Amino acid sequence: MADSIKNNDEAFYIDVREDYEFNEAYIEGFVNYPLSSFEQTYQDLPKDKEIIVICRSGNRSMKAAAFLKEQGYENVTNIKGAMLDWKGETKSAN
Repeated sequence: MADSIKNNDEAFYIDVREDYEFNEAYIEGFVNYPLSSFEQTYQDLPKDKEIIVICRSGNRSMKAAAFLKEQGYENVTNIKGAMLDWKGETKSAN
């Protein structure tokens, strides 16, 4: 996994942890879409880009990725190992 990740023309990066988790430490370039409200907010995600999904351990991002595929998103990637395996820099909103 790269040390820094940026949203770009080909991909959109989302973190499905809860707000308080995201605010403690997040990867620059990721946008917070908490899984607890995901069914109400996922429609904002672009269907014409790859969606890269992360969470703390990979369980919630796997659920979010499966949900997106059920909704017709064709190019969705779950980051295995998630934040627990992330060795790069993180930002904090606190």
